[in-house]
Amino acid sequence: MVARAVEPKTRGDEAKISEGLRRLAEADPTFQVEINPQTKELVISGIGEQHIGLMLNRLQRRGVQVTTKLPKIAYRETISGKADVRYRHKKQTGGAGQFAECAIRD
Repeated sequence: MVARAVEPKTRGDEAKISEGLRRLAEADPTFQVEINPQTKELVISGIGEQHIGLMLNRLQRRGVQVTTKLPKIAYRETISGKADVRYRHKKQTGGAGQFAECAIRD
């Protein structure tokens, strides 16, 4: 499956895009339309690049202009362990120089 995020080109196409994509999805069971809950993007999926291109051409024939891009990926990472880190930065190059000390504990 190939996925693309879809956005309307103009404000007027916002209402037409959902209706047009719904009709295309009803006609072709391999074409899927969903709103990604994490990224809030309208994502269409098809069998391949040609399939997505064909569906977008059909959408254009209905009078809806869209732009496509790769969908965003929702990264979910959490701290899974404890850490205790200290770093000391010292740089003396004439004059006052630089000094910093940082400690992170979790």
